[in-house]
Amino acid sequence: MGDDAGAMSGWFVLTALGLHQPLIGQPIYYVSIPLFPEIIVQQVEQKLKIKVLNYNDKNNYIKRVLLNGKDINRLWLHHDELDIGGLLEIEACAELSTYGIDNIWVSDLKE
Repeated sequence: MGDDAGAMSGWFVLTALGLHQPLIGQPIYYVSIPLFPEIIVQQVEQKLKIKVLNYNDKNNYIKRVLLNGKDINRLWLHHDELDIGGLLEIEACAELSTYGIDNIWVSDLKE
């Protein structure tokens, strides 16, 4: 019997998509390398296609992230960016990268 109300299943689906929600309740998702080279998330009126460039088992780091052809220079996305659909391209590489290091999302919540 699953007493986690689907939390683990939800976590796995997001991981497979290459997305991780760092703070529940905030509309922010960290980007990582998905488990598949190409994924299509069909929404009611639009779709989001996630494509991994240079996909293979040795490329575990992110070299670059493009959203609808534009380099976003960060490793996080706002829910609104995902909601409009389009093409999210994640370029993978084998070496540790400093991509997005200058634009790290930090919660704006105060204790």
